[in-house]
Amino acid sequence: MARLASASTDKTCKVWRVYKFALHLELLGHTEALCEVGWAHNSLYLATCSDDKSILLWDVLTGECLLVMHGHESPVLCCAFNYADTLLASGGCDESIRMWDPSTGSCVAILPGHSDPVTSVNFSRDSSVLLSSSCDGMCRMWDTHNNLCLETLSFNATVTSATFTENSKYLIVTTLHSEVFIWSIASKACTMIIRGHVNERNILSPCVFRHGGGLLVLGSEDDFIHVWDLENNIHVTFVAYGVKDLAARSHVFVSCSNTFLLTCSTGGELCFWQLRKSQAITA
Repeated sequence: MARLASASTDKTCKVWRVYKFALHLELLGHTEALCEVGWAHNSLYLATCSDDKSILLWDVLTGECLLVMHGHESPVLCCAFNYADTLLASGGCDESIRMWDPSTGSCVAILPGHSDPVTSVNFSRDSSVLLSSSCDGMCRMWDTHNNLCLETLSFNATVTSATFTENSKYLIVTTLHSEVFIWSIASKACTMIIRGHVNERNILSPCVFRHGGGLLVLGSEDDFIHVWDLENNIHVTFVAYGVKDLAARSHVFVSCSNTFLLTCSTGGELCFWQLRKSQAITA
């Protein structure tokens, strides 16, 4: 059963049946707004992080809260599992990155590598490297075996998200200056800079990059969704019709087949789009 999870400022995480567009579970446990949800790669568990400074681990089948992880001194903005589901990384407004053992809930490492809030954490495909981004304009790559910083990348604005491509050969980095950087790990150089949104300071959502299809998708505060087919040099822009406030902390996700697009926004709506037609199929 295909499922997706949404985290909201209403303090809840909701798990949805994708093809039936029906609510499967409502997860209640946080006392403040949720900032992000991270799926385990076995699809059996998910983690939620919140302004209440905690991270909760959930059983997706039963809706039971299995663990509560405390340690961050400020709101926790992001979380992600490694591909073996043996580590959970989190980043927060306290400028730290914490590594957790999801089987016990114990903190196994603290990485104090940023000087401003940490905006995203993501693992490489082989789980050997953790990538972090921050409002300090930096991205850092960390060796997950010894927790040492391998590389530091500097950008000219707040970095809102950073993620590996599916083959872990490139990084996709977005900033508040409406720029998307594609950075080669092998050559240690930026191979492409994409600018597409109308106004400055409006790319706030994590991007999606499908290596197999060369698809790059961005949501923004300008109420447009941008889709780049990098392999065929095609750029499509469409308005998020019917979506209320596709704004700050809006997210976009693409199905593995590159057929459907999901957007969520501060207006409290989830919308599915058929990419070929750029039309919402449900709201």
